[in-house]
Amino acid sequence: MEVRIQRKPSFLVTGKKCWVSGQDTEIFGDFWEESHKNGLVQRLKEMAGKQGGTVTGSQVLGVSCVEKDPACRAFDFFIAAEAGDSLPPQDLESYAVPECLWAIFSNRGEPPRALVEAEMYAMLEWLPASPYRHAHGPELEVYPLEDSRRVEFWLPLEVK
Repeated sequence: MEVRIQRKPSFLVTGKKCWVSGQDTEIFGDFWEESHKNGLVQRLKEMAGKQGGTVTGSQVLGVSCVEKDPACRAFDFFIAAEAGDSLPPQDLESYAVPECLWAIFSNRGEPPRALVEAEMYAMLEWLPASPYRHAHGPELEVYPLEDSRRVEFWLPLEVK
């Protein structure tokens, strides 16, 4: 697993959200499956363009809005694309990802397994041993365009 620390500027995402309550992780897979079936993922890819977002380099993102309390596992989850400055279509919502220092955990393998591995490593091993703590910001799932077998988990940081 590769880990890098990078400061990234703020950016807007546009997409659809669902409410995740507690430890029910099946909702993530169900929401992704539904979003593929109903055409949302394809639509977001088209909105993002062939180059993907300028900050993430991804066409489609998962955004866990845990900024109020990272320890609380009840939050809004977006499937979204970087939006630039344009207004969202009426059936989609926007969310502002703040400028942040990120720990970016890159893992290879089949999503969602590779993503879960990256998140568990970040939270259970890397973060407790690091000079950082979870900042009050969203967590991101990033799927880089250049490699379909690579996923990234972005963890917002602040110095302890």
